Amino acid sequence: MPAQRLALVLFAAPVFAPVFAPVFAPVFAQGPLDAGGAPDPGFAAFYAWFDAADGVNGSGAPVDGAPVSAWLDRTGRGHDLVRVSNDPAERPTFRAAALNGHPAVAFDGNDYLWGDSGSEFGTLAGEKTVFVVTRAALADGGYAFDGTSAAGRNALFTGQSADPARWHVFGGIDPPSVGPFVAAGVTQVHSIVLTPGAQEHWVDGVSVSVGSAALAELRGLILGARYNLANRYAGDVAEMLVYDAALDGPDRQALESYLLAKHPSVPVPPAPTFTDVFVSGAGYHTFRIPSILTTGAGTLLAFAEGRQSTSDHAQNDIVMRRSTDGGASWGPLVTLHDDGGNSLNNPCVVEVREGVHAGRIVLMHQRYPQGCHESCVVPGYTGPNVCRNFQMHSDDDGLTWTAPVENTMQVKRPTVARSIASGPGIGIQKRRPPHAGRLVMPFNQGSSGWQVYAAFSDDGGDTWAWGALADDTQSPGNGNEVQVAELPDGSLLLNSRSAGGTHHRKVARSFDGGASWTPLLDDGYLIEPQVMASIHVLTDPLDGFAQSRLLYAGPWSQSSRSMGTVLLSYDGGLTWPHQRLLWPSFYAYSVLTVFPEGDVGCLFERSGYGAITLARFDLGWLTDGADCLGEGPEEFCGTSPNSAGPGATLSSSGTPRLDGNDFTLAVGGAPPGQFGLFFFGREAASFPLGDGVLCIGLGQGGLHRLPVVQMDALGTAWHDLDVTLPPGDEILAGSSTFFQFWYRDPQGPGGTGVNFSDGVRVVFCR
Repeated sequence: MPAQRLALVLFAAPVFAPVFAPVFAPVFAQGPLDAGGAPDPGFAAFYAWFDAADGVNGSGAPVDGAPVSAWLDRTGRGHDLVRVSNDPAERPTFRAAALNGHPAVAFDGNDYLWGDSGSEFGTLAGEKTVFVVTRAALADGGYAFDGTSAAGRNALFTGQSADPARWHVFGGIDPPSVGPFVAAGVTQVHSIVLTPGAQEHWVDGVSVSVGSAALAELRGLILGARYNLANRYAGDVAEMLVYDAALDGPDRQALESYLLAKHPSVPVPPAPTFTDVFVSGAGYHTFRIPSILTTGAGTLLAFAEGRQSTSDHAQNDIVMRRSTDGGASWGPLVTLHDDGGNSLNNPCVVEVREGVHAGRIVLMHQRYPQGCHESCVVPGYTGPNVCRNFQMHSDDDGLTWTAPVENTMQVKRPTVARSIASGPGIGIQKRRPPHAGRLVMPFNQGSSGWQVYAAFSDDGGDTWAWGALADDTQSPGNGNEVQVAELPDGSLLLNSRSAGGTHHRKVARSFDGGASWTPLLDDGYLIEPQVMASIHVLTDPLDGFAQSRLLYAGPWSQSSRSMGTVLLSYDGGLTWPHQRLLWPSFYAYSVLTVFPEGDVGCLFERSGYGAITLARFDLGWLTDGADCLGEGPEEFCGTSPNSAGPGATLSSSGTPRLDGNDFTLAVGGAPPGQFGLFFFGREAASFPLGDGVLCIGLGQGGLHRLPVVQMDALGTAWHDLDVTLPPGDEILAGSSTFFQFWYRDPQGPGGTGVNFSDGVRVVFCR
């Protein structure tokens, strides 16, 4: 179709996708697709095709919610799945619109469906290629498919003990290949090519893992479980194609294109990255008790106890590493305080952001005498068996530090308190009244039991005073290691480890800058196995954000230091609507930080205290795309000259918040009086078209056009985007949205009569 005719059709068409598809979609005269672009049952290597749109419980489709008893091979070759459990509760369910409006067979973690290796599904002895469109509901332990015999297995499954929460491909001979983290709740196209000695796995057309094990037969096929009916899958399967050959790149890509167009994947927020900062044995026997600070200059400072053994009082030193590239690489290990045989504990750091000593970084820690630990230290300030507090600071972004100075009398009560601990983790500087500018360092003290309080400074850390102990008599147990955050009303939220009690976090509030606290009570939602955990403010209205966001990180268990989980609150910790598993295996102490770009960092102890690791992730990952900080607008392609000048340019106003619904698009520099329209999509591209360039791709949900507008006498036009109505309701929080403007230009330099503006990219959020 000539470009001019295409543009005219585009202008009149009700939607973009049907207009562009005939122009850009390839026509397959041979290969695995037929002339209409669908899988060709006549393709010689096509072994079985399970499509939930036709073949569940026979031809056609059953009613929504029907139990599934069979899934027939759509190729007509009779390689069917016709066996289910005798227990109706173990049968999958048909869902008419489960995946982006398409039907799927739903497995709830207790279901399976299969065909035997003989007259039903049959046996594939050699090379093979399998495509599966699935949406996993859980990240660990379930088999999307497998063989039905221990002697004939090829499988795709989620998680195993050695590599939890990741996709795995198994060719029947160990080891399986390990792929990316499972994006629970996200529709994905998995392509698996299995050959002897080489297995490769693609997700949405991108290679994610390569294996080199030998290859077994595939004897029979079971969906939703391991061959022995264990490890059952929680998730949906919409389509599955099996070929008894290793499809080459073009054939595989053609089938992926078909599946991705039919089952577009919502863009997956980037998975967390993990970087080891302290590794046991590298300079010290063990590293424990992490602390991390993102400075005002954007530098990361990570602190820990460098220990001579795993003991809490093993002649520990206070050590630090420094990163200037967002945690991707780290400088050498620096020992900040070595006190010989004495033990140094509980690093807790705060930066003075404003007021006296702005830019200063203050680090506190405690010292226990050699051979005298928490059980033998005594109250008071004199004598050898006293737990003492030290402070040091840096005025050059952590490059150099003062010698440690004792200030025990400023932060520790003279009687009753035997041991004290700052944090561990971080302190804060208050930003609001009362006592704006105050440094607040969370503390706990030990006597007959543990109690929590705060020490505070109103002169940039030169001097300190201690506040009242939080009343712990109104809930079971006591408070212990503690962190604090400032809420939008200027109050402080204390979040403490429990000692005894119900294995829930303990919380209290201060309305006077940490001088006193409301009673320390159990948070009935936040569970813990009695361990240090972290809270941190992610966004604050003082920084221009429309909404405050509070983070919590800790083990999501009441029995073990494992299941490290991050939670998000919009109401100061009253409710936690978003939570995401970060690290499923051993996970102990952790400290949160926020990068200048808005990403979240979590420095945590893992692998039985074998390492202290920094995880980095964004808000989109934490909320599975439901929330983001918002980005843009930013230009992503150039404009082209038109009859009015150098080209039409796109701009926007308002905020990228979907809840606000106040985003406006505007174009300038277009030919006066001509007609045009704004449109958007989910991926950038570059197609010469008309006198300009189409800068938005056709995948990831296609293109969406907005109503026709007419340029005024100055060549400008605008549109108020309504994200509650079509097509605005197609815009996804946390994902890139690309906008462009198409317009008529009968006098344009290229003579085609149509042109395009430049484009802008926006990341919307809730």
